[in-house]
Amino acid sequence: MSLCWVTLSTDKMDESLKFYTEIAGLNVDSRFSPDENTDIAMLGNPDSAKVELLHRKGCTPAKNSEGISIGLRVGSLDKIIETVKRKGIPISSGPVCLASGMKFFMVSDPNGVTVQFVEEKR
Repeated sequence: MSLCWVTLSTDKMDESLKFYTEIAGLNVDSRFSPDENTDIAMLGNPDSAKVELLHRKGCTPAKNSEGISIGLRVGSLDKIIETVKRKGIPISSGPVCLASGMKFFMVSDPNGVTVQFVEEKR
């Protein structure tokens, strides 16, 4: 078994796409509308787990993101911190440096989901 995707319902599709592509650096793998009221964007690399952004017109997503976080591995935590600060996104926690060499910090995406950027020592 392996993870295919994590779905985030959003009423802020444009803001969410901008966050996950410009800040998190994810690629738009596909984007489609299965019907006139639904917009779906699959973000990530073709052979990896995806972040699915789901927007349904006329529906307000439930605000149940508390306790949910998404971890994204990055090459340089310092570069992501610089980008986040330049874009005016508040850091909610960190940066934290563990004895193992792992470093991370957290922000909230436009939907209130905690996103943890992680740099692992190689």
